[in-house]
Amino acid sequence: MGVINRVINYTQRRGLREIMTRLPSSSPENLVRMTHLAEILTRNHDDKEILRQMREAFRQNHPSLQLARNAIARLSPNCRDRLVNNLMISALVIGNSMRENEIYQREGFTPPLLMVISPTMRCNLNCYGCYAGGYRQDFGLPFELIDRVITEGKELGIYFITFSGGEIFIREDIWEIYAKHPDVYFQLYTNGTLIDRETAQRLAELGNVAPMISTEGMEQRTDARRGAGTFKRIMQAMEHLAEAGVLFGASCTETRDNMEEICAPEFIDLLIDKGALVIWYFQYIPIGRTPVMELVPTPAQRDEFRRRVRDLRNTKPIFIGDFWNDGYYVGGCIAGGRQYIHINANGDVEPCACRLSRRVGRGRARGRRPSDTPGRGVDPCRAQGADQAVRRGICALR
Repeated sequence: MGVINRVINYTQRRGLREIMTRLPSSSPENLVRMTHLAEILTRNHDDKEILRQMREAFRQNHPSLQLARNAIARLSPNCRDRLVNNLMISALVIGNSMRENEIYQREGFTPPLLMVISPTMRCNLNCYGCYAGGYRQDFGLPFELIDRVITEGKELGIYFITFSGGEIFIREDIWEIYAKHPDVYFQLYTNGTLIDRETAQRLAELGNVAPMISTEGMEQRTDARRGAGTFKRIMQAMEHLAEAGVLFGASCTETRDNMEEICAPEFIDLLIDKGALVIWYFQYIPIGRTPVMELVPTPAQRDEFRRRVRDLRNTKPIFIGDFWNDGYYVGGCIAGGRQYIHINANGDVEPCACRLSRRVGRGRARGRRPSDTPGRGVDPCRAQGADQAVRRGICALR
């Protein structure tokens, strides 16, 4: 990295840290001024557009303003610092510029924003319809491979890692990964049942790990799929995380049966009251363990859900991501290396975490660098003649 880039990166970090420090107490007018400063500091056109949208939200006193203030106020100092430095600055601002400029010029492609890695497929629950059930349960990535892939990812400007798969907290050695890469931001998908007060405190001390806890809605639906008593256990886990000042959220699978419940204002308010700052919605795909076609949402339900999510975003102080109804906002499908790739627990590189691996278009992480994978092989989605549908954000799996 040249001297000029080092100076620019330093200036970006200092400027964005100043904005986040002043966020809880600043008036909307001052926050608007700060977005102008941030826009000057970033070189990425997409980031500039996001800042313009933030500026308009601040002017209108949008719930996203309260969300940002809640995040800064509720998080422990260490969690707040890692969120700003690792995710917002390293992964998004500086990372975007690095991937789209330096890496593109050197490697001939733009690396994805993040990698989704499944270190294990083992789980302490046995939920029907789980996509992870389609994999062998004895699969597991060696510690050294996970460490190497993350290290080489950073060389490509990738500082955002999502751990999925089975239940991540089953693997005790993963804690060493978080500590060994303090400059990376980790998002975990977890059933939450193994998060006690001690675990929450360990996460707070690290600061760079954000658990997303799976729930099917309220107690009856969650326990029906995940087992009796699960809902109470994950509510308790959320309380432990909030008490420790850890950023966390919820992950909900949209099915034909629960779509109304998981986007009901009462459910959203419950999560906000527990301290959740994020909700991820994933539409049910009939793969994995005992798939049920009758659970797939109808087109009418999906359209209604999209409208309700739009209303929630305008009224509730919580970040909502809706896979896959948000395809319009991100220019279509983000899989296949466009914004992420998936490395499963066998070390296979897959275009999508929701598509079970096939021999067509599959690379291997073992013995290869992440930069060896993009542009090699065939994307199974496109191999089935779905290229235009994928570009429009319409997944052939649905």
